[in-house]
Amino acid sequence: MRILTRYILREFIAPFFSSLCVFTFILFMGNMFRLANMLVNEQISILGLSKLVVYLLPFLLTYTLPMAVLVAILTSIGRLSSDNEIIAMKANGIDPYRIITPPILAIGIILCLISWPLNNTIAPKANFSSKKLFKEIGILNSSALLKEKTPMKIFKGYTFYADKIRNKILYNVVIHQSKPDSSVRTITAKQGRFISDPKNESMILKLENGSVEEFNPKNPNEYFKCSFKIYPIDFGSLVYGTIKLKKSAIEMTSNDLKNKIMNTKTNANKLSVELYRKASLSFTFIPFILIGIPLSIRYRRSSKFAAIGIGIPVIFLHYLLMMLGSIIGQKGYIPPVVAMWLPNIIIATIGIYLIYKTSYSHR
Repeated sequence: MRILTRYILREFIAPFFSSLCVFTFILFMGNMFRLANMLVNEQISILGLSKLVVYLLPFLLTYTLPMAVLVAILTSIGRLSSDNEIIAMKANGIDPYRIITPPILAIGIILCLISWPLNNTIAPKANFSSKKLFKEIGILNSSALLKEKTPMKIFKGYTFYADKIRNKILYNVVIHQSKPDSSVRTITAKQGRFISDPKNESMILKLENGSVEEFNPKNPNEYFKCSFKIYPIDFGSLVYGTIKLKKSAIEMTSNDLKNKIMNTKTNANKLSVELYRKASLSFTFIPFILIGIPLSIRYRRSSKFAAIGIGIPVIFLHYLLMMLGSIIGQKGYIPPVVAMWLPNIIIATIGIYLIYKTSYSHR
């Protein structure tokens, strides 16, 4: 029995890691173009880019780990079934489920223990850190946020226009500043450059060779104009105020969500749904294992492409149920805990039924 157990584990491990790499890479491709654009246009450092990749990976793994487990089961056990090794076990009086299920379930339990801190603490913190870093990079490279010959509002109260942008230098700059008293200040300059100092929370736009005009629309007689060679504008308070982002529910750890739920005076269904979603997603391995083993024995497909073809509908069904559960849980039609655990219960129930059918149909 130990030889068979080791054999099954060895067959499972290789497709699991290969599937994990493939699924993670596919999901990561969704952010690849954004990262490439930041590397080229915003001149982000390799260190900054590496940080973003590290921050994105935990969130991706919360989804790709269960997917990899399901495809690995369908591939490895499907190969045993297609090579008639399952039939050989039955011919020797060995119940394949008693040989296959325990080691795979043991792996599933280990992955649940790994996934629990990943879903509840590590991924939310990393997700918020990536959001903050994206914001910091965008703001600290403010010239990259501007487009040539296009008026843009990147800071509150200011409209920027640059005729040309080369190597972070703005040419033929026009800035309209709307002031609290409804007056408008117009600043023009031949060129300008953003200079950032994160340590001192300073962001200065250094303008050269231009003029400042200001008039009050309520009193046309109030008009001011002067020329300058150097004109610095400090956007530090606006910049670093916007960096202090608020966490969304998905970016909160389980402890954050529990504290928020306890202290909120309004409807906390959305927070509760996210709290139980993190917990439910940590145990998705178990229902995927319960449904994956009978499917692999029943359909007898050894190719990874066939395994993905069988596994995708299961994955789609699970996450569709999660989405529906999230909606009805937030609306309060059913308790959030039920809404988020129901997808796992449904998939596990289908799996147990298929185990029963495939186990007794061959006796």
